[in-house]
Amino acid sequence: MLIEALWIVLLFGVSQCKDLKFDISRHEDGRTIRLNENDDLIKPPLRLRNGEQLNLQIENHLDQPTAIHFHGLLLENFVGEELATGKQPAVLGDGVPGISQYEVGVNRSYWQNITVSKTTCGTFWYHSHYAVQYGEGLRGPVIVDCDQFDNHERDVAKEFGLGAHVQEQIITLSDWYKYPHDFIMDAFLQPNKGADPHVDGSLFNGKQDENQVIQVDPDTEYLRLRILNMANSNTQVFHIANHKMIVIETDGILVKPVELSTLTLATGQRYTVLVKRDENNQNARIIHGCNKMMGYITKSHVLQYYPSFSTAVSSSSVSISRLPDFTSIELYKKYEPIDWMLLPDPESNDQKFSLDYEQSTSAATKQKYHTSMFFVNGDTMGEFMNPASAVPLLISMENATKKPINVGFGGTVDIAINSIDHMRHPWHLHGHHFQVISIGESGDGPLHWDNPSSRAYAKYSEDLTYWKSSGRVPMTRDTINIAGSSFAVIRFQADSPGLWLLHCHVDWHMVKGLGVVIQEGLETLPLDSLVIREPTNIVTPKPKLNPDIELLHEESISSTPTPPPTPLPTVQADADHAINTQPETSKLKVIGIYCAVVVFLDIMLYKYMLSR
Repeated sequence: MLIEALWIVLLFGVSQCKDLKFDISRHEDGRTIRLNENDDLIKPPLRLRNGEQLNLQIENHLDQPTAIHFHGLLLENFVGEELATGKQPAVLGDGVPGISQYEVGVNRSYWQNITVSKTTCGTFWYHSHYAVQYGEGLRGPVIVDCDQFDNHERDVAKEFGLGAHVQEQIITLSDWYKYPHDFIMDAFLQPNKGADPHVDGSLFNGKQDENQVIQVDPDTEYLRLRILNMANSNTQVFHIANHKMIVIETDGILVKPVELSTLTLATGQRYTVLVKRDENNQNARIIHGCNKMMGYITKSHVLQYYPSFSTAVSSSSVSISRLPDFTSIELYKKYEPIDWMLLPDPESNDQKFSLDYEQSTSAATKQKYHTSMFFVNGDTMGEFMNPASAVPLLISMENATKKPINVGFGGTVDIAINSIDHMRHPWHLHGHHFQVISIGESGDGPLHWDNPSSRAYAKYSEDLTYWKSSGRVPMTRDTINIAGSSFAVIRFQADSPGLWLLHCHVDWHMVKGLGVVIQEGLETLPLDSLVIREPTNIVTPKPKLNPDIELLHEESISSTPTPPPTPLPTVQADADHAINTQPETSKLKVIGIYCAVVVFLDIMLYKYMLSR
């Protein structure tokens, strides 16, 4: 019986649970944030499986609060009777202090329990959602494996004749600032500051070095590159000389293959691309462009086939705008998701919203806020929220001066996001993927639902007719760039109860108010019985690390076509680096019992299905 049960578990991979610890502290330099003693500006990847439960213990040894958000990662949404079993709605795992959870204060410990949606896989990332903290090193990639991704990649590889032996490489792109981010933020919040902080450099895989090498294994036939823009602010560009990239994923959405030479990534966006080995273009030049106020910071790196060859690459300037296939606009008609349909039109005008945003440097604004601010329909994001140190909005909205935007529940929602100023902004929606029904170019102006004669409304109507007549599906993702003096219409299903952020992913802009809180089906949640745990004190001195909790470490590059989820190594800490696990030891036992019970129930269900 035991052997049979183990065989079923191995065969179907049911009820996976992973316990992980994030020990967050400050480096001796007083700036860089450490994660489990790792000082890199981009932390090691976290690898999960769709449907897997992650029990994350966060210990905050910083001198300021923190919180962890899993960007783009859709969580299993437990509702109704499931809540009585101890499971939780997806919103409680969103990691936004002041909205869905308490901030994790100084010397506090917090359990963040999430379950990855069974329909979710692809490339995501984790990062702090407190102030401008993540750019100092509290961020890292998240890879969610699933059979659907593997099957899709295999089909595309066959279609394009790429071969069978693949090598995976994660590539992170970011901006870099000379001064500490808190120092920049304090200066940025002064009355005379209005423009964005000066960008001093760029990071490729977390390092400022030029001529970094991506080594291609001798037996590799094609590369699987997972490319992420994890910047605080800036659009990133990626190009490999004389190589085509085949896009198969955008922000966790599998797409029909698109072949191009240059990628443009808004802050927060991710792509998975396949690149065929080309012996005629050995040791190819990689070009990384990091957007700044006037142009790009450009660096070169190497896709190296043979180590014996020189890795030196010319550092002469490159015109990013002249790279093949370069574009600064979203390719919303090019990236078509597989296994999706065009969402139906909203049933009423009550599910259509317009959000106008702009920066104000007026004397009245500076008098009220002591600095310039961004406004959305006349409000700052802070007015939608309780202070981070107060109780979350899900518990009480008494400290918020502005009620969340109620989009209803169960239907389709259209939101026109309108840029009134001249700047390009990357917008991110928590807890959902959205379809990009229409998006304008600079100068197209705002879209308001009561003004069908506008240029923007005409473009939206034209695009909507195209989707309905062509049978194609719009680009679907969780982050887009919206050009200055323009608009975008995003469409999503209001199917995840809670309070969700819709905000600009430029950290400096979010601090100055650029975002809103969306309310969705809050009446369906038993708010009186929801358990929103408060962080607990870290007990000192710290005892030896419980061996049942894993730490996050670097993983080796995959060189198999369909990699299984990589287990993180169990680490036994020494006394000098020991981390407290009390009073969470009982928590681990509860988690273990819970996983065992779920496995047992899955097995019984499977045996029942076989007997029918």
